[in-house]
Amino acid sequence: MKKEKKKNKKLPLFFRIFDPKEILYDFIKWTGGWPFLFFYRVKRLYYKTERKGLFKGSYIISANHISLTDIFRIGTIFWFRRVGYVAMEELFNTKLRNWFFRAGGCIPVNRENVSLKTFKDVEKRLNRGHLVTVFPEGRVSLDGVGRDYKAGVIMMALFADCPILPVYYQKSKKWYHRQKVVIGPKFYVKDYLISKYPSVEEINQVVAKLKALEQELADHYENN
Repeated sequence: MKKEKKKNKKLPLFFRIFDPKEILYDFIKWTGGWPFLFFYRVKRLYYKTERKGLFKGSYIISANHISLTDIFRIGTIFWFRRVGYVAMEELFNTKLRNWFFRAGGCIPVNRENVSLKTFKDVEKRLNRGHLVTVFPEGRVSLDGVGRDYKAGVIMMALFADCPILPVYYQKSKKWYHRQKVVIGPKFYVKDYLISKYPSVEEINQVVAKLKALEQELADHYENN
């Protein structure tokens, strides 16, 4: 995707750690997030990667969408980072909701027609040193069956020039079981592109590769 303007400059390390725009996010996380740590007791499995590097850098988290509580799962899995979410614009339909969700790091998106502003908002958050979660399926899979990916996550990663970190999880069989999650290797979109300005067909091929990687994570989940 060609960009007419220069990239937003990344903030210095000090302001990425002590980000004044994240005051509400930090307050909610550190005052209300602790119960989720004890409830989920996350067990992280690594597939073709390791924990090293997850504390550093910006990237887009690509996750399967199994429940409305996925934001709590992701927030707990990446407790050590500030995580934002690309969420359907219907959630921002009042002034109060708009303020609350934006202050909490959420970015509105029209699921049928993604606007340039959404891409820029994702890029700005990443440039502040934080993470953004995208659910490529576009909606919750209530039956647990994975659906086709939309190209938005690939386009956002390409626009922001950052990698995608795929993760996979399922609901625990019992509420008291630990939440297991498989974290895969970082997926660099440009490594799979031939053209500088890729066609729709080429983008769809990359989407298919990311989807195939998710299936590998799912298989690893079942076997461990």
